[in-house]
Amino acid sequence: MHAVSKTSHWPTSIRLVDNTQFHFGGSLKPATDSAWADFVEAAKKFYVINVKGFDPNEMAAVTMLFEGDEDWAKQSMAAILKLGKQFGAMVGGPENGHRGYLLTFLIAYSRDLAMDHHTLGESFELSCQWSMVSNMCKRVKQRLYDEAAAQGFGKDRTWVSFRVT
Repeated sequence: MHAVSKTSHWPTSIRLVDNTQFHFGGSLKPATDSAWADFVEAAKKFYVINVKGFDPNEMAAVTMLFEGDEDWAKQSMAAILKLGKQFGAMVGGPENGHRGYLLTFLIAYSRDLAMDHHTLGESFELSCQWSMVSNMCKRVKQRLYDEAAAQGFGKDRTWVSFRVT
C-alpha cells in the first residue's frame, strides 16, 4: 500500500486486511451444490498453498476499487497488479474483492454478534505514519489480547483483527 501511494495510479479505494479478517471474509463464501465448483475451489486452494507456497495462517488480502475513466482505470489496475507482483502478491479475483467489501460493512456489526457468543470484539480507527503501520498493528493487537487476558478472556474468546484503509 505504501508503494501504491508513491505512484500516480491511486485506486478509488484500497484496503489491507489481516489474516483474521481474511479468514472471516472466506467464511462468507456461499456454499455450492456443485461438485465441479467444489473441485475448482479445492484446486485453487491447492495451487495457492502448495504451488505458490502461501501459508493460510499468514495470508493477508488487499482489495482495490478503480472508478472513473475506463482507460485510466484499466491502466492503473494493470500498473498496481504489476507492482503487487514485486511483493509476491497474486490476484484473488473480483469475487473475493466483493466479499472483502461486504466484510467492511459487516465488521461494524461483528461486536454484537461476538458478544452474543461471549466473545470480545470491537472496531476502532486510528492513524499513524506509514513507517509505523506494521508495528502499530502488531502492538495494538497484542495489547488488546493482553488486556482481555487480564479480564479472563483467552485468545479463543477474543477477536482482534485490523484493516488498513
